[in-house]
Amino acid sequence: MRKSLLALTLIPAISWAQEDTASLENKTYMEAGVVLVAQGSADYRGSNHYRPYALPLPYFFYQGPILKADRDGVRGDFWSNTRMEFNISVDGSLNGNSDNNKKREGMPELESAVEFGPSLNIRLSGDSFKEGWSLRLPVRAVVTISKDGLDHIGNVFSPRLTWRQSNFIADWRASFNAGFMIADRSYHSYYYDVDMPYVTEDRPFYRSSGGYSGSFLRFSLSKSWKDWRLGVSARYDYLEGAKFTDSSLVQTDHYASISIGVVRRLWYSFD
Repeated sequence: MRKSLLALTLIPAISWAQEDTASLENKTYMEAGVVLVAQGSADYRGSNHYRPYALPLPYFFYQGPILKADRDGVRGDFWSNTRMEFNISVDGSLNGNSDNNKKREGMPELESAVEFGPSLNIRLSGDSFKEGWSLRLPVRAVVTISKDGLDHIGNVFSPRLTWRQSNFIADWRASFNAGFMIADRSYHSYYYDVDMPYVTEDRPFYRSSGGYSGSFLRFSLSKSWKDWRLGVSARYDYLEGAKFTDSSLVQTDHYASISIGVVRRLWYSFD
């Protein structure tokens, strides 16, 4: 189950270096290959327990007139014009081995999560959403996946300004995102609540509230060489003022992650 979810999580990583498919619009495009991703990140936003991991996986892309798998993740385009588009998008996150986190010792392990929901995107500059600035307004439900099944843990709203350039430096593609998150109480509760059975001398009872959940910056670079692709992405979150920072599980106002992905395309087809 974890490997299946990681494959979903790596969709943005694989597509860092995805070739421009503008010429394939209204056509069906498929490809398959292998990807190796290495990442260093904290167990959760607010934790100072970091760990690296690396994992090779097979992948499969499908892009049709409506369903697409590109640098925005897996999404379905239902309506668009030259300035605005509305789609359903999916993203994922893989949590660290939180059972090894001393702050959460004795507490349930955090599961990996999938986010999905509608997004209204507004183009601010450039000839398309692949270039220049845009405003993106995704609202997503968050569902954890484990051997016990699916569990809806809350909802998030993460508006952001996005900038993209296909030829940033020596054919490297670049993208930059700046935004903030708002999450409901249920979402914050999953990561930051301390219920009575888990109260200790250093971990008092705590109940989260919904609201502001921090701001973030993310910068990515990618490049393709025939069937090989490389992507590098760095993210920084600043949590001061977030509704959950009074939780004893929060150790820092800063969160950072860096990811490197190497992709080898083995097969592709379009018609």
